[in-house]
Amino acid sequence: YKQTSFKIGYDDEHLYVAVLAKEPWTRYLAAKPEPDEPFEMDDGVQIILSPDQTDPVHVLKVNATGGRTSPDDWEANVVVTDSTYVVEMRIPFAMLGAVPEDGEVWKGNIVRITSTINSPEDRISTWSPVAASVDDPASFGRLVFKDEILTASQVRDVENRLAVTSDELMDLEKASLEMVQQREDALAKEYQKKA
Repeated sequence: YKQTSFKIGYDDEHLYVAVLAKEPWTRYLAAKPEPDEPFEMDDGVQIILSPDQTDPVHVLKVNATGGRTSPDDWEANVVVTDSTYVVEMRIPFAMLGAVPEDGEVWKGNIVRITSTINSPEDRISTWSPVAASVDDPASFGRLVFKDEILTASQVRDVENRLAVTSDELMDLEKASLEMVQQREDALAKEYQKKA
C-alpha cells in the first residue's frame, strides 16, 4: 500500500501544504518535468481549494518531478528519496482571492495520483472520499482555520490518533480486497467447471 499523508499551515499571506507520498518504486516514477502538460497520467498530487465553499475552485497540480500547473503565482518544491517523495507548496492567499479568519471553514481535497509499477488498480486516492469526481464540491472535506498554535506534544497526539485510525482503515481495506479476491477466485473456478 502506498500511504499518503499531509500537513497544512498558514500565516497572514500564504497557505503552506506538505504532502508525503510513500513510494517504494521512486526510480520508476512516471512524471514529466515540463509545466502545463497534462498531468492525468503522472505520479503527483493535486490540491483543490474552495475558499467560499462554492466556485471558484482552485486546482493546483504538482507532479513528482516538480512540474506544475499555472498560474505562476504559487511555489512548489519536490524532494524524492528511495522510498518517498514530498511535495511542498506555498500558495498566496491573494491568488485564492481570500484570507481566512480564525474559525473560518474552507472546503477542498488532497488528491494523489499513482502511476508507477505495482500501483493499485485505482490510481487515485483522496483525503476526502469522492462520490463522483475529485473536483466535485459535494465530496470536499472541511479545512478549519485556527489561529492557535499547537504544541509539539499536541501535534504528536493528533498524529498518533490519525495513524491508528489510518492503520485500522488500511487493515479493513486489505481484508475487504482479500475477500473480493477470494470470491473472484471461487467464481472463476466455478466457471471453469461449467466450461
